[in-house]
Amino acid sequence: EEDEVFEVTAVQVVNRFHEVYARDTLFQQDRINAIAELFAEDAVISSLKSGSVYLSGRAAIAESFLKTAASPVEVSKRIFVEPCAPSSSSSSPSFSYLLD
Repeated sequence: EEDEVFEVTAVQVVNRFHEVYARDTLFQQDRINAIAELFAEDAVISSLKSGSVYLSGRAAIAESFLKTAASPVEVSKRIFVEPCAPSSSSSSPSFSYLLD
């Protein structure tokens, strides 16, 4: 019997990130582990404009948060960015704004 894959939406990931990032009641390593859970092992953070890779892999992304402290987060704008499919004739990413 196969395990069911739980699908998480982008909004759920962002909400969880803000919840964990702002919690100063967690030990720093627990906070980092909770943030790392939001990223796949092969996650990449890169520039949409140039394609330059800033961080590659869950461990590198989590490690980048070691230099930060918990701080309150107030979401006022959300941007959803989706790269175009390789078969698409457009080379520009598509995106939308959600203004709260």
